[in-house]
Amino acid sequence: YLQNVTSVLSACKRSEISPEDLETVFEALASVLKADVPSDRRGGGGSNGLCSSAIIEACRCSRSLPDDRLRQLRGCSLGLLGSITASPKCANVVSKKELLKLVLQQLLVRGAQPNEEDVRTLVRVAPVLLRGSSEGGGCAPAAEAGASATRYVPPHRRGSDSDFSDSEHDGSRSRSLPYLCLQCLECIDSKLLQPYFIQVFEALTEVLGEDSRSRSLRVIAAKVASKMLEGPSQRSYLAMAELPQSTKGLHRGFTTLSVQLGRLLTGLHATFRAAIQRENDAVLLGAVLRALGILSG
Repeated sequence: YLQNVTSVLSACKRSEISPEDLETVFEALASVLKADVPSDRRGGGGSNGLCSSAIIEACRCSRSLPDDRLRQLRGCSLGLLGSITASPKCANVVSKKELLKLVLQQLLVRGAQPNEEDVRTLVRVAPVLLRGSSEGGGCAPAAEAGASATRYVPPHRRGSDSDFSDSEHDGSRSRSLPYLCLQCLECIDSKLLQPYFIQVFEALTEVLGEDSRSRSLRVIAAKVASKMLEGPSQRSYLAMAELPQSTKGLHRGFTTLSVQLGRLLTGLHATFRAAIQRENDAVLLGAVLRALGILSG
């Protein structure tokens, strides 16, 4: 099935494929990933490589659709992204990047209105994709996992260790999985992210606190933090935060939201200050200073 899907999508002209066809493909691929069938290494890359190839072709076909039809695929493409990060049978790096690029394009479509399920899915997979080298629970890079069993993939389109370690050169067009993930979060209205502030800010704090992460990744992490902290709605929501104390807010093992937010903002403030003290890059310093100013204002 995977071989047939890849072959058909590769051979078809973009205009011959409807959103309904692609939606069916995305849903079928999600089902394949959930099935967790062991890979057959004798088949030229195994089911992982075949599934990755099908995802890559489906994403490239989808990106050629006009905006009004591209919106139809947001739910199923995010569902597939959730299946990729939840399944122990991982797709390769290239397919994940193609899928994130598609999601980003869908979020940038004029008039696009992500629903709660879309946002919930993206927030659920974001911490996994932002972990860099540990992302995906030890998935092999695309060059090892078999970029495609049915078509040749040139070296510049294959995955590499840099996709996982986030050691890409700043300014490069080839963005890492964490960078693409943060770009997607940056496109979402901060009000929709309010129920997930704690999860998102914990991930941002981890990125900003690691010197091993690239400058470009830490810059966009600071920008996302600024956007999520800025505005009357966000400030009203965060105003309920309380400074954590030894016993306050704890009732039979339950921590109140106000105390959770207080701990979060205290940790975020400490992360911003630590970043300012150790960084010497003007762009990164500016982004972090702006975020700290909004938080302290």
